[in-house]
Amino acid sequence: MKTFSVFFKILKARGSALVIYLIVFGAIALVMGGTGGGAQGEFAATSLNVGVVNRDNHPISAALVDYLHELHNVSYLQDSYILIEDEVFFERVHFALIIDDGFGIAASTGTDAELLRYLVAPDTTAAEIFITRQVDAFLQNLSAYMAAGFSYDDALPLVVQDMQERVHVSVMEGSLQISFFFNMTVFIITALVITVLAPTLVIFKEKERFNRLAISATSRRKRTAWLIAASLVSVVAVWAGVMLIANFFHHESLLSFRGSLQLLNAFIFAMVIAGFAVFLSALTRNQEAIEGATTLTSVLLSFTGGAFVPVAVFSDTMRTIAQFSPSFWFNHANQVIYDSIFTGVLDNNQLMWGLGIQLAFALAFFSLALVVGKDKAE
Repeated sequence: MKTFSVFFKILKARGSALVIYLIVFGAIALVMGGTGGGAQGEFAATSLNVGVVNRDNHPISAALVDYLHELHNVSYLQDSYILIEDEVFFERVHFALIIDDGFGIAASTGTDAELLRYLVAPDTTAAEIFITRQVDAFLQNLSAYMAAGFSYDDALPLVVQDMQERVHVSVMEGSLQISFFFNMTVFIITALVITVLAPTLVIFKEKERFNRLAISATSRRKRTAWLIAASLVSVVAVWAGVMLIANFFHHESLLSFRGSLQLLNAFIFAMVIAGFAVFLSALTRNQEAIEGATTLTSVLLSFTGGAFVPVAVFSDTMRTIAQFSPSFWFNHANQVIYDSIFTGVLDNNQLMWGLGIQLAFALAFFSLALVVGKDKAE
């Protein structure tokens, strides 16, 4: 019992570092994602400043302008090329559309007359692609209706109705934010667990402290058991603290079955890092080396776990290398759980594969710690 209490007395001295880590992580979670679960709403395109010069007195031209007016901040420009260029150059409008006389008739007959022109502000290639695709979509829908036998008078209301549709999205049992949140937990769990365990375990190996404990009435086996118990309690406390932050942002999502699986996945990963921390403390007694290893390991595992760059964009070589990291399989299990929200089917084989490999990493780290620790004792 004395070993147990000494462990937490040592840990108490490092309490400020743990609190700082949690506060920083909570702030990042607050900035990077809102609450998850049950979100719903209508999604529409971003509005830009669009200037229009309509030289064509035709219903199709008017309908095109009305359509753009629904999507963007449309203003009518004076029919002067110099003034239009000024509006674009000084970026008072992102995109200027010129509809020449005869455009409506050309569009209704399917001719290829170049009667639709535009100017874009410097460095606004995205705006050009964005709006020209919307215009093309309007004209393609109109052509499709007319090819089906509709007159343009009948087709226009149908095209306008189709193009003004909004997608109503309801996100079930979670959102992209919660997946991102759990990917980011790789960094905080790694940093906290190593900060808790490794330096504390190293202090127990200091010669003076080790000798004092060695002459106590408690046997070496009991001291080891109490040390393991204290380590497990501290790791569970770290996991619980991070999950409390998760609960604050994603309460409803975590109450679901999939939320429980994400909690389990995070707990197993915490055990993996606990094994690594024990191995690290067996490998070196240098506190500065442990602090450096904490930062380096946190960054590397965050990268291979997809916290900084999505795993989906990894090259084949990078993906192969990342598979030797436990955080890759943490991300794998997390992604399987997240994907099941939308597919409605949980791939149990892939989930167990991700969880199982993490458990294998944990076993390997604890085993290595025993081997290295034995060698050190000899």
